[in-house]
Amino acid sequence: MQASISDNKQDSTISPTPLTPALPVLPNSPVVLMTSPTIQNIGVTSTPTVHVSGLTVGNVLRLYLDNSCSTAFYLSFVTNPSMDVTSPTLTPGQHSFFAKQDDGNSFSNCSDPINYIYDSIPFSVNLTHTTETINKTNGTNQLVVNMSPTKPYDVTVYFNTLGTTASESLYLFPDNKITIPAGQSSSSLTYQTFVDSSLNPDAQIQVNLTSTFPLFAGQVGSTSTLRTTLHDSNYTALVPTQISSNTATVLCAIDSAVSNQIGTLRCWGSNDYGQLGQGNLALSDIPLVVDPANYYQDVSIGIYHACGVTQSGVLKCWGGNANGQLGDGTTTDKLSPTVIDSSTSYSKIFCGDYYTCGITTSGALKCWGNNYYGQLGDGTTAQRLTPVSIDTGVNYFSAALSIGAGYSYTCGITATHLVKCWGNNGDGQLGDGTTINRLTPTLINDSSLYNEITSGVKNDPNLGNNITTCGLTQSGNIKCWGSEYDGSGEDRNFKARIDQSQQLGFP
Repeated sequence: MQASISDNKQDSTISPTPLTPALPVLPNSPVVLMTSPTIQNIGVTSTPTVHVSGLTVGNVLRLYLDNSCSTAFYLSFVTNPSMDVTSPTLTPGQHSFFAKQDDGNSFSNCSDPINYIYDSIPFSVNLTHTTETINKTNGTNQLVVNMSPTKPYDVTVYFNTLGTTASESLYLFPDNKITIPAGQSSSSLTYQTFVDSSLNPDAQIQVNLTSTFPLFAGQVGSTSTLRTTLHDSNYTALVPTQISSNTATVLCAIDSAVSNQIGTLRCWGSNDYGQLGQGNLALSDIPLVVDPANYYQDVSIGIYHACGVTQSGVLKCWGGNANGQLGDGTTTDKLSPTVIDSSTSYSKIFCGDYYTCGITTSGALKCWGNNYYGQLGDGTTAQRLTPVSIDTGVNYFSAALSIGAGYSYTCGITATHLVKCWGNNGDGQLGDGTTINRLTPTLINDSSLYNEITSGVKNDPNLGNNITTCGLTQSGNIKCWGSEYDGSGEDRNFKARIDQSQQLGFP
């Protein structure tokens, strides 16, 4: 039964009949706990469940609300050593629960109070701003978190930190949480920064607010990420001599640290597969040094992987490797540059969608990775996990690999400036006058000599994919072949255009 009742022992009308002989005294108090320890006695429910333990079966349990065991809101025989009781409906604010038990003759001591805060109004936490730039010095800085509305209890805000490989040793947070005291609308955390001249000139710290305590009442607001750039005022901006990009999600550049062709390699952008080469999966919107112990002469980026050639001709690849596109004999992703084909010296590297080709210092062409359309050019459609020699006996000085799922094909320029293409040819992108896939390098139908070659896939929401190959001839003309839409949505295939090559500039 439940009742509001005085503990006056003379009121026999409400005293339960003793079930056992009277005890002289019950000195121990029952223990009162909330049943949901995750909310730590702060909750959004107006009728919380109170858990009471340390009871004696056969005694009577009495519970009290907001008074020190004077008037009970609950009275019941004890049937278990611990019992759960639903409180009466509470008003917003802080409340205190007490408990004691009796055997019909003697009472235990009144328990210590357990406080419960009923809070029906949620709050939001935000950072003061989203970006800032501070000079890289030995010293301290502050992280400020704001909250609205204020609360009559302490609120803890949790966060995580992300930093570039360079900046991880530049900051030190004493803890990954900030406490906003009761009645206050903000709190700040002081953190330290350190200078390390061997790291990137500009490094970045990113702080993300993740959750609050109490969790039920708090929510992370829209201003939840702060990116702090630690800037070196003595730094000279990056002057790239070569830039490589895939589908505009990752870029890499080689600066002019050594010469106009050789320098430090930096990458930035997406990093879902480790394609930034930093040993982690953290994205970056600033250039990060890759393999700082080496200078690079060439770099190329696929959809999810990247490869570079060091100053000494060592080939290294990193990132996604599901199709063996890194060439290390596995299909395991690599988060840092990994040496490939260590016995061979390379001069140039070209990354396609899920495959790769490289030209050695002797001019030999090697390819590896996905080969579904024969884009490796080894006469098969078998996937290759390590570099395979292509078109043996023919030297190459340039190549172009397509980036676009389902459109894998390759074109290369030989040492005699002839263009050969192979792989997928569904849109005439190989330039041989057909739409037949080729498993080995095939001369295009053109007598011109070429200095450069490129390929690409353009997605048109109205007309579909436009798959085109273009080359720069020695005479300075640009010629293109493959898909071309004339505005009507009809694809004019290469074979239909071959007879118009003089007027249209196609091969």
